[in-house]
Amino acid sequence: VDMLLEDILLAVNRPDQSANANASIRGRLLMDGGIIEANTIRAGYQQFIGDSMCQGYIDVGGTGEIIVKDFIELGYASGDGPEGTGGYAAQGFGQINMDGGSIKAGSIRIGSDLTEDNRITLRNGALIEVTTQLASSQLKLRTLDMNDSALNLHVDAKQSEPVVHVVDLLSGGAANTIRLASINNLESSFPLQIPLIGYESANPNFAVELPDDLAGFIVNNTAAGTLDVTITGTGAAGLLT
Repeated sequence: VDMLLEDILLAVNRPDQSANANASIRGRLLMDGGIIEANTIRAGYQQFIGDSMCQGYIDVGGTGEIIVKDFIELGYASGDGPEGTGGYAAQGFGQINMDGGSIKAGSIRIGSDLTEDNRITLRNGALIEVTTQLASSQLKLRTLDMNDSALNLHVDAKQSEPVVHVVDLLSGGAANTIRLASINNLESSFPLQIPLIGYESANPNFAVELPDDLAGFIVNNTAAGTLDVTITGTGAAGLLT
């Protein structure tokens, strides 16, 4: 481990900011090698009300690896000042941009419904793994854009809600992979369909990798607005149907 930290804060405003300050606050974590471990990362953290937009970036490439024990938070905002021009809090965001490398986190969450452009972009073998959730049905990621990259998820065979919640799901390149790193409460009754990603718009290009010699395939469940995995039993995994 090259850096071992409690918390990482990117783009944080200060208290008692003067009215009509209209401050642009930006912070960026940039790495293309080594390992960073932290308990939490907050990218774009407007912790105090005021006329300031807080824009935080997490940029990972090459062999860089970030391990976050608890959560990554994208785009927290408290709101504009009462005497300000308005609209600054909504211009804040947290964004993850990866060209290779990996991020592993307990969860990735959206900090506020005030921020609008929280997004994750993955390219060239980049990997994100979350143990619990990536966003929520109440606070969705704006865009998940994957190109020849992978998403590792831990799921429960009995879950009725997706692990990932996003407005726009984009997937290009030759192959994108959803790996199910673990499946809790798995019984021997097949076929079994589990929702993985909830979306509002999508053009999915995914394959699935399953543990324990299970077989299955990805289903674009357009009626529900979800990308699901159907587990059929044992054997080779399949592509999107």
